[in-house]
Amino acid sequence: MTSVQLLGMKHTGKSTLGRLLAQKREMDFADLDLLLEAEQGPPPLLNSREIFRSLGRIRFQELEALAAKKVAQRMKHSLLVLAWGGGTIDNPEAVEALRDQGVLVHLVEAPKVLFDRILRGGLPAFLSADRPWEDFQKLYERRTAALSAICDVEFSLEGRPIDQAFQDLLNVLEDVERRNHAR
Repeated sequence: MTSVQLLGMKHTGKSTLGRLLAQKREMDFADLDLLLEAEQGPPPLLNSREIFRSLGRIRFQELEALAAKKVAQRMKHSLLVLAWGGGTIDNPEAVEALRDQGVLVHLVEAPKVLFDRILRGGLPAFLSADRPWEDFQKLYERRTAALSAICDVEFSLEGRPIDQAFQDLLNVLEDVERRNHAR
């Protein structure tokens, strides 16, 4: 068994699947967004969306990189399931810290499905008010290509219910670990 990192666009289910996977495998779970929130210092703390909006992209990525380095050190000594933030792929320092720790699984979902899920929480700061769908499509294409380039496994969700996606993910990980063990 090895550490597993779940990567993907916002609202692909990284945290939900990660918690289920950690529970099933009796491993610790960490969410990079929550870890970066903890890097702010003493309360009052902002959530990751508020950090991005209030403090800006540069400070957000500094906190994310710091959190990534700490969790990468932790992963060198213990098994962990880690859910990346939706935009972590745009943070070279965080990617560099994490990329060699365990199996990297790219969770892929259809852009329209993700866009609809994102908008349920309100228009995020990374999308413009006048062209949100066009902005999202460009972001999706760029991030998906970058995630595909660094991942060990691509796992297409195809709108499956979470319980089915989880079972299928378990099967994929077992296959990957069998192949890696055979080497």
